[in-house]
Amino acid sequence: MAMNIKIASLLLFLAYSRLFADQSVTLAWDHAPEPDVNAYIVHYGTNSRAYPLSTNVGNVTTATVYGLAEDRKYFFAITAKNTSGLESDFSNEVTNSIPASVTNNSPTIAAIGDVILRQSGYTNLPFRVWDIETFPGDLMVAASSTNQSLIPASGLTITGTNWDRFLNIEPNPMESGKTLITVVVSDGSKASSTSFFVNVISIPTAPIRLNFISNIQVSDSPSGPWENIVTTVLPVDTTINSNKFYRTWLDVKP
Repeated sequence: MAMNIKIASLLLFLAYSRLFADQSVTLAWDHAPEPDVNAYIVHYGTNSRAYPLSTNVGNVTTATVYGLAEDRKYFFAITAKNTSGLESDFSNEVTNSIPASVTNNSPTIAAIGDVILRQSGYTNLPFRVWDIETFPGDLMVAASSTNQSLIPASGLTITGTNWDRFLNIEPNPMESGKTLITVVVSDGSKASSTSFFVNVISIPTAPIRLNFISNIQVSDSPSGPWENIVTTVLPVDTTINSNKFYRTWLDVKP
């Protein structure tokens, strides 16, 4: 089975749990294009392209890998599996080093719900960030989109100060579709994130031109042939061209 799966490496972020000093990494990736894909498998290990560990995470596009050791570098890749049990090749590989200390708590970020926009529309979403050790104004916040043709990096702008931040989303004009937006907050050494979908709905194109069909016909000869007059203004001015002949075509009997 030939599949091309690409991990959205910009969505890779760390989320540390203090429970039993357990550390974790959360990954996000794009959907495989085949409609019969029903599961994704996360493969990982401490050597590039050698993955002794794996877990089937089901038909989702984000997953968290727990139980990672401190002071280790891990390598991650994704495969897709279809309903026939066939598994794809490995995706591109992403890496991350787990730091040796977890004394610094991860910052937090409020969840943002899915968004529906009209084509050529935009929105400004409020959200909050926080950190126990770091002053909120010093927290760094960034956003990314998996569908750059719909919402590029230039269409995502972070504003606000301290813990009150805003994400301005402006899709490319006249584009429609769906994309996964991820907002990451970092204190410089640890980060957290929230992801949500933006669905840009296409709107019908307005008619190019609206005209009246007059009840008067025009001809270059008194015997025809006759043509209907299509105009944007009623009533029709028959005095503009004295070389033309006019008749009321609704009164003409076959």
